[in-house]
Amino acid sequence: MPIEDELQEDIQGAPTSWILDKRAFREVHSVQVVWPLSIDVLRRTAHRSSFCKELAELKCPGVSAPLGGLTWSMLLQADWDPVRQATQVGLFCTPRNAPHNCWYRFGGRVDVEGDLGLSQSISCSHLTAGSEGRGWVDFFGVGWMSGGWDEEAWVARGLPAAGELRVTLTVTAANNAGNMEDDSDADSD
Repeated sequence: MPIEDELQEDIQGAPTSWILDKRAFREVHSVQVVWPLSIDVLRRTAHRSSFCKELAELKCPGVSAPLGGLTWSMLLQADWDPVRQATQVGLFCTPRNAPHNCWYRFGGRVDVEGDLGLSQSISCSHLTAGSEGRGWVDFFGVGWMSGGWDEEAWVARGLPAAGELRVTLTVTAANNAGNMEDDSDADSD
């Protein structure tokens, strides 16, 4: 009996890949997370911010594969301004599993599918765990919306009034920039 068969018999239920020769790992240069963002959910988040007179957040349910030791996702924030009596919608890139005592650097881009002209590059030289990430306070370019949501301003920007937006975060570089106690390696934005 060949040794492979003996090993397979010894470990009941073991996958056949366990007895194959070594395989080379493929280096990962970028990771993506796609968010099918419902316009209705986005609208309700903006209204909630206006009604409660506070920041309202909506977390992307998806998470990327690891890159630079971190998984990545997105966060939408509807920010209420009491002076303007209006809400602004921002989008942020966030690490999900970063240790709390380290700086991270990353780069990438966020794209919205379609001919909306929404494509933004992002880079950050120092990001810590627990932060809101990095992004844009007015990602969609609509500005401050009175009453939480301004349908006319939204549509005038060329954004759909219904359905969903397919938002894609692509992280192309990520690494640990050092310990926070020694921040000499962290650049300022």
